[in-house]
Amino acid sequence: MASNGSTAGTADTNSTGIRIKTANDRGGLITGIQYSNSCFLDHKTDIQFTPLYNTNTGTLTPSFTNILLQNLVFMNDYTTASTGTLQFTGAVNGATINPLQVTLDNVTFPSVLSSSNFVTTGTAGTETNAQLTYGLGQVVEQLRHGMGKLCRF
Repeated sequence: MASNGSTAGTADTNSTGIRIKTANDRGGLITGIQYSNSCFLDHKTDIQFTPLYNTNTGTLTPSFTNILLQNLVFMNDYTTASTGTLQFTGAVNGATINPLQVTLDNVTFPSVLSSSNFVTTGTAGTETNAQLTYGLGQVVEQLRHGMGKLCRF
């Protein structure tokens, strides 16, 4: 079980900004995770929460709950559709459905991010079941290219 973790600071030029990955052969409860006060620059994938990291069978259906994304800025200098994708996916394993539960509070995404950047299919093609809630801070897109370069919290 992963619980009550947090991360702060900056991360640049890695393939994925924020990722929690698991599968039915190694799942279980993942709860109380907080990512806060961070800037992420030029990631191919900005956010990836997936219970389908592999296709191994198992009975340990992942359950992502109480995940908070707070005071985060995602910036992408590249304007291609392949930059800055988001994947929010809950788990389905037979009759067991465990929705992904994430709260976004004061999170900024680049203006080039469109609805096509929200990934709903993956290698298994069954990625669904996300419950996104919004905190008191805004969830916005940048209005001008490069505006997020001033990351201050």
